[in-house]
Amino acid sequence: MLRHGPKPCCPPPPYPAEPEIVAGLASLPRQATAFPQHRQAMLHAIGAHPALAGWTADSAHDLGVMLIEAWAYVLDVTGFYDRLIAERSYLGTAVDDVIAAEIVALTGYRPRPALVSQVRLALEARGRDAAVVAAGTGFRSQPFGEEKAQVFELLAPSTVRPQRNRWTLAAHRQASFDGVLRFAPQQGPVVGAVVSVASGSLVHAARVVASDVAPAADRERYRTVQLEPPLPATFTGLALSAIRVSILSLAAAPSPLDGTGAWGSTRIYLDALYPMLMRGQVGAIEVDGQLRHVVLATVDIHNHSQSVGSSGATATIPLSSITFPSIGTVGSSAAVRCHLVPKPAGALLRPAETRVTLAMIQADGCLVEPTPALDEAPASGDAFALGQRARGLALPGTVQLSPTARYVPDAAAASTEALETPVEIFGNVVTAIRGETVANEVVGSGSAQVPGQRFALKKKPLSWVADAAAASGRSPRLVLRVDGVEWAFVESFYGRQPDERVYVIDMAPDGTATIIGGDGVRGARFPSGVKNIVASYSFGAGAAKPPPGSISQFARQAPGLARVVQPLDAWGGADAESATEMRDLAPAGALTLGRAVSLADFEAMVRGYGGILNAAVAYSWDAGRQVAVVTGWVIADSGDPSASLAAYLSARAAPGLAIRIQLAAKVDVPVFDIALVAALGHAGDAVRAAVRVALFDPVTGLLAPRNVPVAAPLFRSRLLAAIHAVPGVGSVPSISLASGPMPKAMVPGDGSWFDFLTHGQVL
Repeated sequence: MLRHGPKPCCPPPPYPAEPEIVAGLASLPRQATAFPQHRQAMLHAIGAHPALAGWTADSAHDLGVMLIEAWAYVLDVTGFYDRLIAERSYLGTAVDDVIAAEIVALTGYRPRPALVSQVRLALEARGRDAAVVAAGTGFRSQPFGEEKAQVFELLAPSTVRPQRNRWTLAAHRQASFDGVLRFAPQQGPVVGAVVSVASGSLVHAARVVASDVAPAADRERYRTVQLEPPLPATFTGLALSAIRVSILSLAAAPSPLDGTGAWGSTRIYLDALYPMLMRGQVGAIEVDGQLRHVVLATVDIHNHSQSVGSSGATATIPLSSITFPSIGTVGSSAAVRCHLVPKPAGALLRPAETRVTLAMIQADGCLVEPTPALDEAPASGDAFALGQRARGLALPGTVQLSPTARYVPDAAAASTEALETPVEIFGNVVTAIRGETVANEVVGSGSAQVPGQRFALKKKPLSWVADAAAASGRSPRLVLRVDGVEWAFVESFYGRQPDERVYVIDMAPDGTATIIGGDGVRGARFPSGVKNIVASYSFGAGAAKPPPGSISQFARQAPGLARVVQPLDAWGGADAESATEMRDLAPAGALTLGRAVSLADFEAMVRGYGGILNAAVAYSWDAGRQVAVVTGWVIADSGDPSASLAAYLSARAAPGLAIRIQLAAKVDVPVFDIALVAALGHAGDAVRAAVRVALFDPVTGLLAPRNVPVAAPLFRSRLLAAIHAVPGVGSVPSISLASGPMPKAMVPGDGSWFDFLTHGQVL
């Protein structure tokens, strides 16, 4: 039997109890009451209703309790949906991009559409004639990652000259001796030869004990020679051009004839006449197998008289005699042999560098001959240097053909990258922008009777470019013609006259662009006609960019072109603004009212500019101009948008205000180890993986470039709070840097930010 309590003597508290909702929540709490609480509350309240005083619910056919339970189910379900509906009413808790866009539209804020990226390419002309390439010529990338192929089109027409197609850098070799005797394969001494190695006052005589021809690191073959005794270390580091290696091609013995005084400490009478001997020649005296380097001081002819036969007749035998500085005491029984008449063994070589740096190119830069004449092609201009990897470097400079062919980089060129040889220079550099052109698409038929006509473009997403001159900092790549007359794009119809030929664009979250005409009060209506509204536009945009080497195809036929090369990363580009970004950018952006006055205004505008991941803004003092400067440090998605961003801010700030924007400097953190212990009952690997996501995810991670503090401290307490917010974390015994435990706060310094992602670990 169901029993209810006595009639209450005082009003019951409000039911259900209101949930506690504090500021800053990412989601709203639902009511704490569910089906059991609703059922119990209704049963408890029966006594407060006189009409139900006699109800005991003990009849077999009484459905009262069933009705109460059914209503408790309804209350439970509506409580759940009340929370979801309430979340869709606030920007801070709206997780759906469509709802977030509807909310921010009430403030006049227009979310950022997807922006296009740009890339610099090198083109090669086919044949011997210059190719004139039209604007809009398309180039297609390979698919990359999870992205489909992307199309990039030339911004402007360009002339591609075959003389600037490419040049090959000659092998770069170090000019100093590294202690190894190397020669070209056809040069150098053979085993057993006696050689003289000399550089100024440094001299060395030795015998070749090993000689081998083999490839080196540069894939070229060299003859490598070993000497006995080995070459002294004093030769190492000397200029190769200053070291002379000679083969001592003549082996002569002292004269065996009697009475000549064949051997003396500084003179030797040789066993024959050697007319090729000359004063000043280098040589070696071998005494009991030990070689001693000498330089001939004198070379004379000694006529030796020799008895011939029994008649007592004499014959004169000419012999060569040589003198040289003393080589020390030599015993009368020593075996002596002279090695004379030097012949060049060949030039010493160093293997070519397998990696070439900008400094090497600036110091050398020789080109492989023959290098064709430039004719009418310019000698100077933008260029790329590209090695065996897909990534190269920008290297503007000048080609010099006389007296030797060289490539001279501009003085301002700066790079620490190294290129794997062989390295080529590409000279026909152009700029292309992402997007594929749709020409003259009929979007609809106008009707002067209909205000605010709307027409959706067939392709998506519409390409938008960063534009410092535009009110929002971006503009569409679209030309709209009505009855053959071009109409102008505007941000909104506010303040427009009834006859102004203008239109606005509404961007859906899926990238669909809808063209909207005026209503005849603000902006002209589209005039009546059949298929008279025509759009030429470009579609394709987003933050994903093809890596170097990906763009290698022509999107359409390109007469006169043979090849396209992409040695550098694309830059710019951004995805459409997400609900998460809107939560931060929309309120701050709406408060600026299109003008930047406070630092908060400047930071809001900087963060809302295309391609900016993170930013900090502060006042600094320019001692030279004696003025305060609004200084912004930005982390860009790619490239350097400083110049265009500064122009964008200047157009929205007080006239004459000094504004300086620069890329924030990355501070490497070589060691960042987080020791973590999982709570009892939780898998350690899973917890560590979740913490890595919370900290290092490139988009949402606390320490990702888009979220890490710029020019501000990172507090250990904030880091620990983020770690402990991950379910399953038991304790964090340590957070270690290269210098020791992490302090209470880490400060990167003005204009800097910490890179935790490269070396950060959760252990």
